[in-house]
Amino acid sequence: MWSTYDAYENELVAAYKKLPVWEHISSFDNALFINVLLQLGEIGTIFLDWLKTAEINVRSERCKRALRAIAQMEQPVGAPTHQEDRIADLRLIGVSDAVFCQSKPSDVTRDVVRSIFERVSDTHEDISILVTVRMFGEVLAGENFARLWPELERRFGLAEATSRFYWPHYIHDSKGDGSTGHVAVFNHALQEMLANAERLRLAKEAAHEAWLLRKQLIEQFR
Repeated sequence: MWSTYDAYENELVAAYKKLPVWEHISSFDNALFINVLLQLGEIGTIFLDWLKTAEINVRSERCKRALRAIAQMEQPVGAPTHQEDRIADLRLIGVSDAVFCQSKPSDVTRDVVRSIFERVSDTHEDISILVTVRMFGEVLAGENFARLWPELERRFGLAEATSRFYWPHYIHDSKGDGSTGHVAVFNHALQEMLANAERLRLAKEAAHEAWLLRKQLIEQFR
């Protein structure tokens, strides 16, 4: 069941890479490109609350441990939070604190935020919640970073050595072979939960819904 799900997830990733917005992003002017960064960053501002909601609503202790592990990675003890790192990178590319503070979620972004919270509510099965977090919060977020990073280098000269947010997230959110990074945190729990055809159906359904929400979020910039 795991290999079937993993193959389906890879199909969704391949389809996400082919969305027309990624073909056109190099032609965006800098103001629009920065707006893309700011709107995608709105997900980061609610990410820990979203993870906590998911953790509260799953029943399996293994699922709770996986979600706690991701939260700890997002907010490491004694180190800057990921949001502090994001602000530092935005400053490096010339985004002022005033622009950052004045940025508000668009209507589309607000709709997506409402939807992702609904999809980790207690009305859903554990496997659906875990797949939603994995797919929306990690796998497809990694694909965003993979597409945004070359533009950050080209437009603003952001470098691997100085980036505190975009480059590290490109590395640790990327699915790759699924054996390392944030995505891998979910593997054992999902492998255990994918015990029958019904669980597989729920997992694929949740992955597709998460894909549609990521598509909605990024395609507001078409």
